[in-house]
Amino acid sequence: MKNLYLIIWSLLMISVSSAQVTCPAGQVNCNGNCVTVSNDANNCGACGTVCPSGYACVNGSCLLQKCPRGEVNCNGNCVTVSNDANNCGACGTVCPSGYACVNGSCLLQKCPRGEVNCNGNCVTVSNDANNCGACGTVCPSGYTCVNGKCQLIKPGN
Repeated sequence: MKNLYLIIWSLLMISVSSAQVTCPAGQVNCNGNCVTVSNDANNCGACGTVCPSGYACVNGSCLLQKCPRGEVNCNGNCVTVSNDANNCGACGTVCPSGYACVNGSCLLQKCPRGEVNCNGNCVTVSNDANNCGACGTVCPSGYTCVNGKCQLIKPGN
C-alpha cells in the first residue's frame, strides 16, 4: 500500500511540475515546454498549432515560404501575377469588371458594338483621330477622322 501512495504522489508531482513551468518573457508553456509561439512552426500562434509543410511561423501566423517558379507569394497564396485578375502584375491589383489580366496588365475584354479594343480602351475607329481606321493610326495635325480615313479640315468648318 505504501508503494501505491508513492506512485500516486510521484504522478501528481509530475503533472504539477509541468503545469507550474515558468517561462521567460516572450515564451509560453506548451505542455511543460517553453516555446515562442510567434516563430515556432509546431506551436504557431498557440500551443499545438502546426504549420503545414512549406510554411513557416512568422509573427504567430503560418505563411507560405516559397512558391513554384513563375508564381509569387501574395498573402500566403502562390499566384501567377501575369494572369490572375485579383493580383494582376502585383499582389492586390484587381482588374475591374469586364477586364482580364493579360501579361500582368488589366485589359478590356469586350467593347460595345461598333467600337474596337485599342490597348484596353474602346474606341470608334471610324471617327477617332488617334485611332483612325485602325488602332494607333493617328491623323496628322489639321486632319480629322471621317469614316476611318484622315481628312484635311477645311477652313471655316
